Amino acid sequence: MFGAGVASELAELLGSIRLVAGGVDVERLDVRAATEMVEQCAEAERILAALRVMAAARLEGAAIWRREGFRSVAAWMAAKTGSAVGPAVDALEMAGQLGPLPVVTEAFREGRLSVAQAVEIVDVAAEAPAVQGQLVEAAGKLSLKGLREQSRRVKASLIVDEDDRYRRVYRKRRMRAWVDRHDVGHLSATMTPDQLARVVDRIDGRAGEIMEDGIRGGWFESGEAHRVDALLELLGPDGAGPAGPHHMVHVVVDYEALVRGHTVAGEQCEIPGFGPVPVSVARKMSEDAVLKVVLTRGVDVVGVAHGGRTIPAHLRSALEIRDPKCIVPRCDVRRNLEIDHRASWNRTGVTKLDELARLCPWHHHLKTFHGYTYRGGPGSWQWLPPEDHDQDLSALRRVISSARRC
Repeated sequence: MFGAGVASELAELLGSIRLVAGGVDVERLDVRAATEMVEQCAEAERILAALRVMAAARLEGAAIWRREGFRSVAAWMAAKTGSAVGPAVDALEMAGQLGPLPVVTEAFREGRLSVAQAVEIVDVAAEAPAVQGQLVEAAGKLSLKGLREQSRRVKASLIVDEDDRYRRVYRKRRMRAWVDRHDVGHLSATMTPDQLARVVDRIDGRAGEIMEDGIRGGWFESGEAHRVDALLELLGPDGAGPAGPHHMVHVVVDYEALVRGHTVAGEQCEIPGFGPVPVSVARKMSEDAVLKVVLTRGVDVVGVAHGGRTIPAHLRSALEIRDPKCIVPRCDVRRNLEIDHRASWNRTGVTKLDELARLCPWHHHLKTFHGYTYRGGPGSWQWLPPEDHDQDLSALRRVISSARRC
């Protein structure tokens, strides 16, 4: 696989890299040069990371890491790279499954896949090699989070008994709590998507109230910090609140699947942003007022027009399902999204689904005040900068950050 002199060749290359990197004055780089440097460094990192992981996998049965006092080759590699052991374990497990996956192996070796992307793809392709090309292609278009969601959908579609899959996830539910060496408390939980949706919705509902109070009272910290406050309040003696459901969970399910009792290829039953659930779970949840089921063969909202700026409930629901995250490519923000009218409402006077899109606050601000715009539709959105697309937006970021703190 490698020539006998590969170690000396890499050592010589490493010396050249040090020489080049040491001679770069990043303060003198213009925008184009800095952009090219970031892209080239990223490609080099992916290529070398692939070589490192595959070489480390070769040491699984060797004694060198044991002699150095490590519990596993993953722990040894993590120490060499200064990273966490968990991702190292995932990377080595992935490398061990590359044998029957030539498409993934080639893309990984050539630097077209990062270690994290390869881990996500192999998790699915190891069970269904036929999808490896599809997922490798998706990796070139999606963010890591988007690839993870796509892989999860593909994996779910491969499971014939979706109720069995749900039961297996349910049986693996876990919660861990620990304090690290910096005296920071951590909480980690594993559960089914519908359980997670309920927990997050309950916490976010209370966190929103806390943040509003914090902004008015001048003690607002951050959204994530106040989500912790909300969790602690809900766990307190008065956290139960009034009886009865008071939050909403969306489930998107094909009408035929809901009637049939299970999905078939090409159909979906999932909680947007959290993942697929069996149709049986959707049916069970439909008996609770906490759920809103959105049938994909429901109201034809595409043709709905409204004379006022307020968006009708069924149109808003359809928009939330169509745009579960900010529509700007590679932006994975899903919370606090704002609805944007593509054409000025004052000019058109109507509200239609194809004239709406959901943007995160940052991209909405750029579109409204800085000349950015977008075109296309679901699956083909394009984010278009103004003519002066290299303008420095750091000052704007500071203003928005200050406003959020206030």
